Amino acid sequence: MRHVLTIFVLLLAFASASPMPQHGNDRQKRQALVVPREIVLPSVAFQPDLTLIKPPATPRVLRISVLSAHSTEIAFHYAFSVFPEGEPIRDGAIECYITRLRSTGLFTDVQVEVKPIEDGERLEVDITPTWDKRRKSFRISEIDLEGFEGFDVPRIREALSDAGLRPGTSLWKFSLNEIGNLIDQEAERIYASNQAMMDQIVHKDIGHPRFSLQVLDSTNVGLTASLRRGYPCASKGSHFAGEKLAIDIMLDQASPYQL
Repeated sequence: MRHVLTIFVLLLAFASASPMPQHGNDRQKRQALVVPREIVLPSVAFQPDLTLIKPPATPRVLRISVLSAHSTEIAFHYAFSVFPEGEPIRDGAIECYITRLRSTGLFTDVQVEVKPIEDGERLEVDITPTWDKRRKSFRISEIDLEGFEGFDVPRIREALSDAGLRPGTSLWKFSLNEIGNLIDQEAERIYASNQAMMDQIVHKDIGHPRFSLQVLDSTNVGLTASLRRGYPCASKGSHFAGEKLAIDIMLDQASPYQL
């Protein structure tokens, strides 16, 4: 009996010396491990990549067409200088073209319609000129060479006359392209032994002058061949302000421009 009591006392002493597990604190510690902490990130303003934002393409002239039962060469020739292919239509270009073509006196009416094609990125210029009823009777009465500085203009004009291009010649005897070729050929013949002038003929490309015509009276027409080939219309605003004009045309495609 004494031995049993001794063992029991030893067990009690061992139990009191051993720390009791603290379940409540362990639970709190485990909970503290699983509770997520609040993460504060530094504020960063959103910056869109502006390189990915592309402005709409500026509509550019793809082609020009002239609708007429008679010769279309003069209308085309004037159009190529006012509506250069591959470039936007400049501000005031349509009004300028109509005014210039009608001021020749060869046409009684000119209509110009610009149509967007290829999803609005290209423009087609349709021109419908109405010839004056005196068309067949027009004759060239004056021939002027402009911008031919350094060339013997009277001699070239005389050579053209010998080749058949003289005052009184029907407007329809030579095309504008043929007249350009005549100027080039006669100039090369005159300056065949002058290499410096032959170089000028090539440099100034005198076989492709810019032509203009003007009715002087009921039948006579003045013809000018010019080597000054700058843009023929006065600019109204920026160099290519025609971008806005092209947009306006897209909004109202049905109305042709008519002076």
